[in-house]
Amino acid sequence: MTSYLMDTNAFNNIRDDKDVDVTTVARQARGRVYVTHHQADEINDTRDAARRAILMECLQTIDAETRPTETFVLGKSRLGLAKLSDGGRYNAILAELNKLNVKSSNKADALIGETAEAHGWVLVSDDRKFAKVMTGRGIRVICWRQFMAELAS
Repeated sequence: MTSYLMDTNAFNNIRDDKDVDVTTVARQARGRVYVTHHQADEINDTRDAARRAILMECLQTIDAETRPTETFVLGKSRLGLAKLSDGGRYNAILAELNKLNVKSSNKADALIGETAEAHGWVLVSDDRKFAKVMTGRGIRVICWRQFMAELAS
């Protein structure tokens, strides 16, 4: 059975599609979908309170299992939700992301990508640059629409 690690933008896209029943997605995804604490953190950073509530409801409805990241990054990671490592894989992913576009979310993306890579999970993301980096590292990356199609099949 295929397991998926969801990037935050996938939750945005699923929630924004009026034709998607999040409860159905949750039923189909049960036990196959993972997140790190970074997805909830990014949702909690949403400025619009109404949208933040909708996205958090989507995250909770899908009931993805929260797993620790493979590396602890001071100021970014939460105690108990990240492992200690030498940071080699994380730093390599972060460097590749920064070559394409330096942005504040690269640290979280590198941690999410590293976690997908460590577990062999499919990464669900619509971020083209993130997808390019992770695909280049041998990780299967699909967009949220592909994710929905795979869940339904």
